[in-house]
Amino acid sequence: MRILFINHTFPGLFGALASAFAAGGHEVLFASGFRRREFSLPGVRHIVLAPPKESRASGASRNAPGLEAAFSAGGQAVKAFSRLAEMGLAPDMVLSSASDGYGLFCEEAFPRAFRVGWAEAPVRFPGREMLGETAFTRQLLQCRYAVSCHAFVCLGTGEPGRFASSLAHGLDAPYAVNTEWFSPGAGMGPEVVLLHAGRLDAALVQPVVAGLLEARGSCHVAVLCEGRAAWESWSTARAAMPQQARLHLPGTLSLEEYRQLLRAAALLVCPHDGLPASTLLEAMSCGAVPVLEEDRHPVFLHQGQNAFFYQGRLTADLLVSLLEAHTPLAAARAGARAAVLALFDGRTVTLQHMRLLLDAYGAWKRRSVSATPRQAE
Repeated sequence: MRILFINHTFPGLFGALASAFAAGGHEVLFASGFRRREFSLPGVRHIVLAPPKESRASGASRNAPGLEAAFSAGGQAVKAFSRLAEMGLAPDMVLSSASDGYGLFCEEAFPRAFRVGWAEAPVRFPGREMLGETAFTRQLLQCRYAVSCHAFVCLGTGEPGRFASSLAHGLDAPYAVNTEWFSPGAGMGPEVVLLHAGRLDAALVQPVVAGLLEARGSCHVAVLCEGRAAWESWSTARAAMPQQARLHLPGTLSLEEYRQLLRAAALLVCPHDGLPASTLLEAMSCGAVPVLEEDRHPVFLHQGQNAFFYQGRLTADLLVSLLEAHTPLAAARAGARAAVLALFDGRTVTLQHMRLLLDAYGAWKRRSVSATPRQAE
């Protein structure tokens, strides 16, 4: 079977899956706009797509930044896909990331292919307060993919996803973690707490951070924000803090910088319900213990074993007590890593993804064959 992967970067989220299909004897093509230099996957033919051209802002693009660029990327990519079809290289299956625009119109080039949208399960759908943010655009694209594909796969931590529960062709699947890459470090650096602030204004959490930094004189806090408004609020708060040298706003990170940050963190603190599965699982794989509200956590997490929960409001005293309890913290860090290895190890989960896709493809083929005579009549 010929399979085409479409993603913003090569290899990105499809690297392990593309390699597994190639190793299984399938012909694998991979189309992307960007790639890691000097990188290749055995048995995978890489196709470079033209990068999107951002057009001048219109009313639509101002409300959903990047939307015009996504449609531009899709329009440019479909020309390359049409050339593939003309060369006799039309795929039997197309797997496209549902978070960018390259695969938006692939059905025009490959009308007979089994098309699959691939996305991390959304924690929540964006409301009007997210108008003008990248997350809003991403959700619009995912909805477009969801209605144009034969199967829509949502990756998560085991709970039913919103897309999968709303779509007849929606499929939930575990997120696959590269546990060899995301692994514990040497542990020789300073004490670090990673705070996933999401879109929260700094004023809601800054007192907790300030209290922690005051109580733990060698502790550092790194804050992950979503959206310009949240980042600016944290930047302003940081400038006014006497411990500003130990409060970090990483911004955009390379993959290596991201891994080093996760390896350094003892705790991953999230005072809201929007923590992405990828961040949670990759941090746990590096040995960071999630600290979450008791009523808002995945079912595979257990108090004291691989996570810590709090009731009501998050406090600095709680975080201080967790960091000071060295033996329970070390046990929970080992438990966090063990949970990811048991449930989300990419070496195992990738094979599950392969079976899921092949089963879905087989069912689609059988339906197509059985429907053909009726359509002819």
